[in-house]
Amino acid sequence: MLTLKTPFEGAMAEVHREKVILGNTRLPLTDPAFTTNMKTLVADCWSALIDNRPEFPDASLMLRKEIGVLRGESLSHGMDVSSHTEKSL
Repeated sequence: MLTLKTPFEGAMAEVHREKVILGNTRLPLTDPAFTTNMKTLVADCWSALIDNRPEFPDASLMLRKEIGVLRGESLSHGMDVSSHTEKSL
């Protein structure tokens, strides 16, 4: 999704099931455009332990922060983070 390319292009449904769903295989995020924070967010979202995955509001905040960085904005620029957990910041 981040590269706008089809993941596992050309792979059949059974291969996808075996590698991704059962084997926990993920495509490496080797594109230099991926920041460390984005790589961490993707890895956290794909955690095999569901309790380790960020909740949507936390993931959304992290994405908004990344967009702000790309735009050259500061975190405090128009964003209320008062209700967010320490883990999400």
